[in-house]
Amino acid sequence: MKQLTNPVTDYRITLLGDTPDRVFGWIELLNAGKSGGFIYFSSESQVEKPHLGGNNTYIVMHQPVSMLSNLLSILRVERSLQIRFFDPEAAGVDPTAFLETPGTPIGRGEDPRIL
Repeated sequence: MKQLTNPVTDYRITLLGDTPDRVFGWIELLNAGKSGGFIYFSSESQVEKPHLGGNNTYIVMHQPVSMLSNLLSILRVERSLQIRFFDPEAAGVDPTAFLETPGTPIGRGEDPRIL
């Protein structure tokens, strides 16, 4: 079983594309100035399974471009976020990644959000 959790202290956004249907980009989630995770955006049909990168030091997850607005809202509102990776390494069970509030929600007092 593999697990990794990185707090999110800041983020950077990169978006590329020449037409609305050809957009690619990512949000780099920073943990004290270092890469804690990347959320890549591409067309809905190209969403890949989450995995670990950088010698297992950061988490990589993929989301459809349609989720970009929701993710930016979460990053603007929540002050205490973390990205978490879990892979049970069991046959037939895919790894998962979560962008979530640890413990008690800070933002608007809603339940922890998991993407």
